[in-house]
Amino acid sequence: SAEVQLSDAFLQSQTDDITMRRCWIDEVSGVADGSSLESPLASDGQLLEAVQTADSWFTCRRQIRSEGTNKVEDLQLLLSGPRQTLRWEPSRCKAVVLNCGTLCAGETWAISELVMMLSLYGCSDIQGVSGGFDGMLEPSSWSTLSAEAVEESCRAGKRLLMAGCGSNANAAAVAAALQQAEVTHVFVLGGFEAHEQVFEIQDEARFLGWQGSICILPKSADNDVPLIDASLGHATAIAKAADWSEMEAIDNMNGALLARSAVHGAMAGYTGFVVSKVSKHDVMIPVREILRQGRHVDVVESELLSGLKTTGGQRQQQQEQQDLVDRSGASRRGRTK
Repeated sequence: SAEVQLSDAFLQSQTDDITMRRCWIDEVSGVADGSSLESPLASDGQLLEAVQTADSWFTCRRQIRSEGTNKVEDLQLLLSGPRQTLRWEPSRCKAVVLNCGTLCAGETWAISELVMMLSLYGCSDIQGVSGGFDGMLEPSSWSTLSAEAVEESCRAGKRLLMAGCGSNANAAAVAAALQQAEVTHVFVLGGFEAHEQVFEIQDEARFLGWQGSICILPKSADNDVPLIDASLGHATAIAKAADWSEMEAIDNMNGALLARSAVHGAMAGYTGFVVSKVSKHDVMIPVREILRQGRHVDVVESELLSGLKTTGGQRQQQQEQQDLVDRSGASRRGRTK
């Protein structure tokens, strides 16, 4: 048999070019002197086994095929998960959670778990924002989210926050609202458009001197966010469109896991990042890297989901109308007492 050279075992020998990039994530500190605090979860034995550090990186390989070339890019992504120390004092934090896009399976579980994890860390001021980014401009409409309330809604299958497109929201106005309301943490559920909006808002917020953490949980039936394995809600959407067995339980579990990763990363001081799975690894990806890759479009899946999106939009409209009726009824009952 012919002798095999070591170089033959590596992909470099089959490509025109190979590069490696480490995707750094911005950091901020809510502690006045910039020091770190021990995590209140540090005494949990199971947590200690899953602790990640600033040196916990995962490398994924991407092939970039273009005419006449076959480039390979290795991306190093920071692993998500609990940290031994925090850069925020949880009791002094104010968090907001907002929902963008259309109705997706798993979003209620994700929002519920965000509230539960923030409460576990010791953050008690948690606000829910309906209407997407436009809702950020009306702090008086925000609703307080408690662990008890979201757990009850989750069990009853009720939707916690109405979504909104928000792609036309004024980034400078949203940034100013964050600073004026003294918000320290923002958690956004949404697809590729939400990533674009978050990038603009964070840029405007920096200009204003706002120091806070912004994190995205990718949620899109279209699965339009690049790099990641799948967006929240995608598995259920495909299953229903293809008339397969119910997959909603998978999206519910994924939503809960994404929420935990988001809170761990935000409390550790990271900002401007996306939490998701890449090659089955839980990672944090800079929002700028998502935008650099461009929107992901799968033509076959888009055709499969076209009918389902119409149905989903109708369901969302019906749900919003019913919520308005319920709120109106509660208001009338309150006036008659």
